[in-house]
Amino acid sequence: MMDTVDSEGEEELHVADENKLAYLKMSPAIYYSVTLGLYMLQIVGAIMISDVATIFEAVSAVSITSISFIFPGLFYLQIESRYASEKQKEAGGGTRRMAQLFIALGVICFFLITTKNMLAE
Repeated sequence: MMDTVDSEGEEELHVADENKLAYLKMSPAIYYSVTLGLYMLQIVGAIMISDVATIFEAVSAVSITSISFIFPGLFYLQIESRYASEKQKEAGGGTRRMAQLFIALGVICFFLITTKNMLAE
């Protein structure tokens, strides 16, 4: 959207500002410090971790638990909070608890898989 002023002036400028990339709104000091910090973390990780399989195991632990348990539970809770009527929210207590159980189970499985992978080395 172009930054032009017309009858909607302020609203159109606001929409154009929302569509900008996040790093353009960030202060340069924060941007460069976070970028250098992440780069240093990658360098230290590359020096300290001798086997790439360790990285693959950690990524798989996060991916498996997130896709199987955490994301479905979070998506259900988010959808219910936005789109369900009060009557549906009152009637859906069991499914809400099930979604919370899924999230908790995902977090527990993540820690179990990560611990297993660390102890296997």
